[in-house]
Amino acid sequence: MQSEKLTLKSQEALQAAQRLARDYSHQEIDGEHLALALIGQSESLIPDLLERIGVPVVRLKPDSKPSLRAATRSRARATPTPAAI
Repeated sequence: MQSEKLTLKSQEALQAAQRLARDYSHQEIDGEHLALALIGQSESLIPDLLERIGVPVVRLKPDSKPSLRAATRSRARATPTPAAI
C-alpha cells in the first residue's frame, strides 16, 4: 500500500489504529482498531454518517474498548509458549 496516496484523514486514521494496536499489545491492526480510530476522528465524515443512519457514535466508543481488551486476553492465551514449540 502506498500511504502517500491516501487522504490526510485516512493516514491519520491508520496511525491512530496503529497506536491502538500497540496500546493493547496487539501484533496486527484489524477492523476494530480502524473502526475505533475512524469514529474518534474530529472533523471526519464517519461520525456524522453514522449519526445520520441512526448509529449513536457515543455508544460505539465504550463498546469497542472492552472488545479490544478481550481480544488482548484471547490472543495472549493463543500464543504458544516456548516449551510448547
